[in-house]
Amino acid sequence: MNTKSLLLLVLSAALLPIAVQAKPAGAPGQGKKSPPTPAQIIDRLDADQNGTLSQDEAKGPLAKKFDTIDVNGDGEIDANELELAREARKGKAKENGQRLKTADTDGNRALSKDEASAAGMEKLIEQFDKVDADGDGEISKEEMRELKKMKDRRDGKKGKE
Repeated sequence: MNTKSLLLLVLSAALLPIAVQAKPAGAPGQGKKSPPTPAQIIDRLDADQNGTLSQDEAKGPLAKKFDTIDVNGDGEIDANELELAREARKGKAKENGQRLKTADTDGNRALSKDEASAAGMEKLIEQFDKVDADGDGEISKEEMRELKKMKDRRDGKKGKE
């Protein structure tokens, strides 16, 4: 075997493991992950493998909202009930987004106390100064996102207690 062939063989062998592990752009596992499906949630938490989740098997926010998600009241959550809860949550998020858009009467993509008051957002007004992190007198989209993150963290902690 000549030197060129040997060198080519060694380089190919060295690069093969790297090529095998490489993922094309946009391949699964890159970027933002999609949430687990209801079936995946049940598979992960269903300790007794009966295809449903009991109160004892539910964790975090799922445990906190167990009675709301268990629409038929049988003490078990199945994949259909999880899907209904997911769709309801999406609908509520869309509704809240539309409510905020409507409340923003001056169209600057931020809410002032007057706009929040006119829209009947009493809970937001109570926390306004806390949410308005930069103190500019308006709550921006970023500040609203931070409020949601704080609320989600708080709700998650309550579900673990």
